[in-house]
Amino acid sequence: MNGRPAGSKKESATEVEAHDVEQIRAEGMEAIVRRHAPRVYRVVAAIVGEGEAEDATQEVFLRVQRGLSNWRGEASLGTWIQRIATNVALKRLRTRRRRPLRTGLEGGGVASPGPEPAAVAHRRERVAAVRHALARLPEHQRAVVALRMEGHSFAQVAQILGIRQPTAESRMARAKVRLRELLRDLVDAEGALGGD
Repeated sequence: MNGRPAGSKKESATEVEAHDVEQIRAEGMEAIVRRHAPRVYRVVAAIVGEGEAEDATQEVFLRVQRGLSNWRGEASLGTWIQRIATNVALKRLRTRRRRPLRTGLEGGGVASPGPEPAAVAHRRERVAAVRHALARLPEHQRAVVALRMEGHSFAQVAQILGIRQPTAESRMARAKVRLRELLRDLVDAEGALGGD
């Protein structure tokens, strides 16, 4: 006994972390996929596009399953999975080299009551323009944007991508400038429409 409250020693924290790692492993892949798949899908889709996102998400979880026994819990499970997701997406980008993105909005759905067709078409055009602009960003900037869109802090983005936080912040700043340039026509058109 050293007089410290229970759980205040480093050894206790390490034991808790080791217990957490084992508990996560014991949950099984089904629980891990259920908990993390939506976020993985969104990050991957933002990097590679909707058309490839489902296959990429499956690849991510295959890699997670293969690597789970080696995961040491140095980063949270979510951060570790996001890093795998980002790496898979970036690898896919490198192998296909700028093939046009599918937006997921091309298909003809069943008509349902809702917004006016003109408003829906206008929204689709805007979404397609933003996705096209994202696709034109360099992959290292696109990865930062995708992770930030998922709500990750710059510290988390840096950890996931294996870069320093100021580098993540700089990449985001450059991405914003480039997106403004790429979307200038859209923004100008929106301003003109709003002024009518």
